[in-house]
Amino acid sequence: MPCLHHRKVPCPCTHSTVAKSITLKDKFENLNAHLIQDVAQKTDKIAGDGTMTATVLAHAIYSEGVKNLARVVTLWTLVKVTTTAEIAQVATISANGDTHVGNLIAQAMEKVGKEGVITIKEGHTIEDEIEITEGMCFDRGFISPYFITDVRAQKVEFEKPFILLSKKKILVLQDILPSLEAAAQSRRPLVIIAKDVNGEALAACILNKLRGQLQVVVIKAPGFAAGARLAKLSGGVAVIKIGGSSEVEVGEKKDRYDDALNATRAAVEEGILPGGGVALLKASLALATNTPGSTNPPSKLDAKIVPAANFDQDLGMNITTTDLGQMSK
Repeated sequence: MPCLHHRKVPCPCTHSTVAKSITLKDKFENLNAHLIQDVAQKTDKIAGDGTMTATVLAHAIYSEGVKNLARVVTLWTLVKVTTTAEIAQVATISANGDTHVGNLIAQAMEKVGKEGVITIKEGHTIEDEIEITEGMCFDRGFISPYFITDVRAQKVEFEKPFILLSKKKILVLQDILPSLEAAAQSRRPLVIIAKDVNGEALAACILNKLRGQLQVVVIKAPGFAAGARLAKLSGGVAVIKIGGSSEVEVGEKKDRYDDALNATRAAVEEGILPGGGVALLKASLALATNTPGSTNPPSKLDAKIVPAANFDQDLGMNITTTDLGQMSK
């Protein structure tokens, strides 16, 4: 249900003023409401009148557009990219046919997985290189600056630490005491990654660190989707170092690597469509007949094979013409 802003709306009200005073609780519905509000405001600013007509027309165009979009999109079959060979093919095409770039990106994704981190940076040799590091990189830092081991670099760096993972909040010392004792006896650092650490548990970790009794750091765990396990921390990190004989060559290759990596990530996550306008061509041919499974008679849009190059323009013209005709009746 729409609800008015808590403010006084001047009267007599114009349609543009009324439109601006309406918000919807649902964020997606409110997004569409803002679309109509923009139409009314721009019409009022440019023409000074006709906001009601513009609002009705915009609503009709949007509604019919969504209907046609929903019907046409079903004709564009997404192809899933799963195998290493398919990943290499996508990366190669995005790198302007450079199979070396495609194979290296495919190799990196195979090693670290979809959840892993792949970084592209300039190397110091002639040849391209790839380095794989087991583990995972995530956007979280230490909870307290008292855990810092390198003051100048403002970072914590450990070698071969014990790692305690917990999906719960740690508030009492007893919850982590066995891990603290095990790390102290083995003289190895301890990394605690938990939903949260506070109270006496955090105080004990800081005190042990300041006294030099134990190298420890506490990190707040990154958020995971519902049902996901903390075991996703078992991914990996791949660094592709780009080589070349000159700075210009390295820069050009880096651009190709970046484009190929971005395209490949999107393809693995969402799938791919046939390129070169093939999807639009198939969609335009399918419009010549009813959509499979539909019981509706052919419409004017279906009866016309729309050239792929002008598909969106012709579709918009058809919708607008139809809506204007309905409004004039």
